[in-house]
Amino acid sequence: MISVLRGGEWIPFITQHHLEEIACYENESAFFRRLEFISQFPFISYLRPQHEGANVGGMVDVQDHEIAFVADNSGVSHEDVLKAVRPAIRNGYGSGVQFYRENSEWWKYFRVHFAEESRRQKSSIANLSHFKSPYAERRIWPENLQARPITEHGATQHYEKQARWLEDQIHRHGDCRYIDPKAAADALMRETLNETLSDINEPNSYEAILLRCGIKRERLPAKATVEDACYEGIFLSQLGVYARRLKRDRDELTAKVRKEQIPSWVIWKELDSRTHQFPAEIGNVNDKHIATFGLYIDLVDVDKRTAELIQQSARKSPLCAKVLNRIPTNRGAKGLVEAMKRISKGAT
Repeated sequence: MISVLRGGEWIPFITQHHLEEIACYENESAFFRRLEFISQFPFISYLRPQHEGANVGGMVDVQDHEIAFVADNSGVSHEDVLKAVRPAIRNGYGSGVQFYRENSEWWKYFRVHFAEESRRQKSSIANLSHFKSPYAERRIWPENLQARPITEHGATQHYEKQARWLEDQIHRHGDCRYIDPKAAADALMRETLNETLSDINEPNSYEAILLRCGIKRERLPAKATVEDACYEGIFLSQLGVYARRLKRDRDELTAKVRKEQIPSWVIWKELDSRTHQFPAEIGNVNDKHIATFGLYIDLVDVDKRTAELIQQSARKSPLCAKVLNRIPTNRGAKGLVEAMKRISKGAT
């Protein structure tokens, strides 16, 4: 692989997610070996963020560019977004030695001071977001539904039952190395219960839930499910972050941008909605982020599970089909080299 890369026709692309994963290795010698290995590459490409601080960008930086472009250009297609944003995603370039010199000290510092917290945080995300609620596939309630009001006792019982279900799922199918399943499930459901109790005195508590999350029915697909509403809530929450990063008005950004318009978000959502087929793992969080870069680079190497999920999604998503075409057919370094040589020769 090094020999192919030294030819200069192919340049490895590094993301924040790759470096963070390396920095979080528990084996210290493996961390130093992999970090130093990067310096052997003749050239390195990466996303250089617009903001000060980190020198190598990740999916958040990709979405900065995508969201800003969509907000400023009404009615653009996915292809328009990809074409416009691509140069900004591939804007960093230098030798492996230069890349190592500019980044190694930060990631050594990150390993000492932040790696443990990063592992715990990703463990929480990987486990708590992995298991689909039993209610995920249910249609959301009709707009003018007249239902019995939610009682505090009924809501408490419901979320206690949900907490025990989630705890059991984490124990059986989760990654428990950095998480206490009971404490994590209780904390999440306690937060959800408190939010629900704030709505119980509303004339229509179901609509109050949507209103609290800022979710408008017209932004949801036809025959929307609970899961659809949850993803809309996630996106709207993230738009608040992007509004601050981009120095935009949040309400204006919300009015101009929908999640379906953001290519990398579509990839992430397709993977996230299907990843429950496999056991929860901390690496799932970074794997989903890395896969989104397949929209902007010529080859993307992902693990077997991620490749399978993209293959499933490609049946209905042209964006996922685009990423699938950029994943080597065979696994590992050998498969990657085979793909590079095949593309260099002009084969499809």
